[in-house]
Amino acid sequence: MSKLFRSIAQGYSSNNGAEWTPTIRFISYDENGDVTRTPPIEADDLLEFFDEQGASAEVIVKAKIWKHQLFDVFPAWFGLWHEYIVVETTNWFWSFEKFSCSLFVQRSRRLDDVLRRIAGKSRKPERPEGRWDDDVRFGETIQNVIEWILNTGKLETNYDTFKSNCHFFASLLYEAITRTKKFASLSVKGSSKSVGGQWQPKITFVSYRGNTVAERLTLCGFSNILEFGKSIGIDDEAIIGVEKRTHNLFRGVPSLGLLYHEFIILKAISWNWSIEKNSDGILVQRAKTADVLYDNADGIRRTSRTSSYLSWRNYDDCRHTINHVFQWLLNNEELKRTYHLFEDNCQIFAARLHQAILNELDKFVSGISEAPREARIKFASYGGATEMKTSRKADELVAFYDETNRVDERIDQVKLWRHPMPSRSLFDFNPPSHEFITIKTGDVYYSFDKYPDALYIQKSADEKDVLAMVYSKPRPNREHLVADGRYCTKLAYNESVRHIIEWIVNTRCYENAKIDPHTFGSSAFADFAICRPASNRRRSSYWSMERSNVIAQITKTANDVIQKLGESTPSILGLDARFVSSTTRRRPTVHFVAYRDGLVSRSDELTLDETSKFVATHYDADDARIVSSKIWKTPFFAWFPPIFCVWHEFVIVESSSNRYWSFEKHDYTRVIIQTSTRESDVRHHSEGVGRHSPTIPEGRHCESIAFNETIVDCVEWIRRRHTKSAAFTKFCHHFASLLYEAINRQKGRRLDDD
Repeated sequence: MSKLFRSIAQGYSSNNGAEWTPTIRFISYDENGDVTRTPPIEADDLLEFFDEQGASAEVIVKAKIWKHQLFDVFPAWFGLWHEYIVVETTNWFWSFEKFSCSLFVQRSRRLDDVLRRIAGKSRKPERPEGRWDDDVRFGETIQNVIEWILNTGKLETNYDTFKSNCHFFASLLYEAITRTKKFASLSVKGSSKSVGGQWQPKITFVSYRGNTVAERLTLCGFSNILEFGKSIGIDDEAIIGVEKRTHNLFRGVPSLGLLYHEFIILKAISWNWSIEKNSDGILVQRAKTADVLYDNADGIRRTSRTSSYLSWRNYDDCRHTINHVFQWLLNNEELKRTYHLFEDNCQIFAARLHQAILNELDKFVSGISEAPREARIKFASYGGATEMKTSRKADELVAFYDETNRVDERIDQVKLWRHPMPSRSLFDFNPPSHEFITIKTGDVYYSFDKYPDALYIQKSADEKDVLAMVYSKPRPNREHLVADGRYCTKLAYNESVRHIIEWIVNTRCYENAKIDPHTFGSSAFADFAICRPASNRRRSSYWSMERSNVIAQITKTANDVIQKLGESTPSILGLDARFVSSTTRRRPTVHFVAYRDGLVSRSDELTLDETSKFVATHYDADDARIVSSKIWKTPFFAWFPPIFCVWHEFVIVESSSNRYWSFEKHDYTRVIIQTSTRESDVRHHSEGVGRHSPTIPEGRHCESIAFNETIVDCVEWIRRRHTKSAAFTKFCHHFASLLYEAINRQKGRRLDDD
């Protein structure tokens, strides 16, 4: 055994560290791997020596702890291994490690030299210890590491097998470099004391200078908090932007939609601020750059990189300041709301604060009028250098539109769009989506969005402008923007954008609290004469082109309309808020949806008695033989695996007419039938809306069916079974299994059974 490894073994066998000398041994490798050994360096000479080696210019970018077995005959159990840390800087690779004799520092242009060799000799096979950081962004250098060794007394601390060995040294240095422990930093003397886990009615304030904690205070009491806030100038810190951030609770472990920490970032005039709730209190931080707040909490490196859950929302005229947020925390008694894992955690607190900043802060701020903010409508027009932004009151909107639009813009097309919004609580498994609509009139596109502060109307010759922007700012979560599936084209109502403007003013939707930003798109789509649905239900708010043409041709009474539509007395909503009351409407049991190129081309509410005739007339389903069938399933929740029957099942059938048909059960009493020339349309959509989760095969399928039975036979089987016992369709799993077995004549079932 070499002298060096004898010293290692001796260190593990002795508690006294008798051979320890307070020095650093420096080993350098050239490009060929040749070793240059420097005599042991005393503490007084360390800073000068490493400064001469260029350590001040070597900025740390990566750090990782490695370990290797100590003895060939003993496995690496119970701590019987050697640990060391490898650091990558601007130009070099470095290793720092503690032996029983002294500290060793190695440097090389090649990683293998410092990783697999020690003092020029080969190590035993190494492996990662488990901690690493591939993106260290604090701007600290190797010279700072040497200063940390001196300031924390690492040279004066003798080697001790159980109290101060290579494991302790590697861990402490790694935590200082990556700031993964409270108060750990290369620039600040470390402390192992931390308070947490027990809720206290306090605010912890942390201020950063660069990447380093410059000030940390614990504030308790109403007057104490407000007095301190005024002393640091929060009255002048007007809020000009807000963002919600999240990060995983555990490194390398996916959040699964639950295991994540959530906090608020506020952009003010002079500082960026973060506010978050932890198990021991509320943490308020400020820094000149938001990146510092993204990466650190109370001087500790966060467990993982943060991501934006709701992108920056900028305000041109926000009246709130950081002082108002402090007052909201106190007046809303946030300090008395004890942290609870399920009832009042970081996510619920962040959602409450975010909503207060957007909409409700006035109610909790003393000295501000509680009168509701005057409802406003903001208009933006895009197009090269002619961009225009203006804010108008509702009673000025029609006159403003007439002044800026000389041509009556007839509506040609409408589409409903949506993108995700933040979860409102830990168990909000189906977070709301922000919905808005776009209108096409000639070569011009309009968008209509409702946010808490105003109703936004945008106009552009390029549809991408109104989809990607909101009042000249990037749309939040625009990377997740999707078409809802509801649209209508070739409109025949002879109504224009001016009618929409009048509808906005007449219905006062811009100030109606019941129509929130999450449902504005659906509400507007349902009311606009663009679609004129036969019911107000979200899933049934489509309007077929055939019905649109019928409406355009009818000029008689409402009874004529009812007769033409083949329904008892539907409600017909339009831009002029027409409504025909209904008391004898039949309740349909089948929702039929047809797709063309991924979009809904037809949507009808039918009864079981008329469905067979309908599909035979419009899609020749009586001649469309069934050639294959397959059961598919999709989880009810995207984050939950499809186990314990927590999924939705449906059957997809291919017919000889090169069309695909899906049959599924919804809401206990309704059957959904869909058809398209593309399987993906009926597999990935339900009633025109994308399914919650990806679809996967259930396992049962038949690729060749030769019983000469048709799609109409399927519909008739559903009608007969529903008439005989409606309970058979109670669950989607039961419905899909019975239909599949009847199609494939399994278990004695047939489509022609009575």
